[in-house]
Amino acid sequence: AEIITRYRNLFEGLEAAGVLSEGLRLGFEADVLTYSQARWLFDRFPDVQWEPLEAFVPALTEVKTREEIATLESAAQICCQVFEELKTRLHAGQTEKQVAAMLQYELAVAGCEGQAFEPIVASGPRSALPHAQPTHRALREGDLLVLDFGCRIDGYTADFTRTLCVGRPSARQREVYEMVRQANELAIREARPGMTGGDLDALVRTFLREKGFDEEFSHGLGHGLGLDVHSLPRVTKNSQDVLKVGQVFTIEPGVYLPEWGGVRIEDDVVLEEQGARLLTPASKELFCVAA
Repeated sequence: AEIITRYRNLFEGLEAAGVLSEGLRLGFEADVLTYSQARWLFDRFPDVQWEPLEAFVPALTEVKTREEIATLESAAQICCQVFEELKTRLHAGQTEKQVAAMLQYELAVAGCEGQAFEPIVASGPRSALPHAQPTHRALREGDLLVLDFGCRIDGYTADFTRTLCVGRPSARQREVYEMVRQANELAIREARPGMTGGDLDALVRTFLREKGFDEEFSHGLGHGLGLDVHSLPRVTKNSQDVLKVGQVFTIEPGVYLPEWGGVRIEDDVVLEEQGARLLTPASKELFCVAA
């Protein structure tokens, strides 16, 4: 009979097999390991020549297979389904934490195998905070409400954002929302293989600047999706990452006005030969939550 020896970790097994010999060059993910984990490797295996690798796995996986794209599309469709079902059940008086709990429940019921990240639920002036965490603040008539959440299927993550209004929106809210919607659709329409992430980001940044919004768009246009919710390519200011057929990434312009509120619309797309194909076709009309 074959004897199978089990080891508690990879390096224990490699050490027992005599693989980690003197002079061996071995790469490690410098942007994943903590300092203490790296120190442990260096001290435990001093004869190995350790080479730090940054964004190594994301670079290997930034162009997706058909199967990976199908999985990401399934995750994106769940996000759309949950949003369309949830938005009709929201109303003034619910707290951000209650809305977040409803989101998490509906994602699980819809088949999500895990959240890509803790959902962002930001209302009123807090919607001007791009990464706000849910609080006990209750939704109020006149609030903008940003919902940003993700779904994980078979290890692959989708990322999705829509902005709603509690009650009837003001003229200013409609104006800002429409500018962000146009910026989102401009990027989806103009994305092409061969341009850089910085090129696409600059296109949207120029559009918003011409509409009077500059510093109010305070983050990058998008990021790659895959095994991690933030991966390659980087679709950010000055990014030199080249957009390629088979990449899946987000398009998420936003405008944030302190003490007033913010609007963000985020879609997931896959880049094909002729341009970007939308994976998150949920409505982008400004939805009014019951006041």
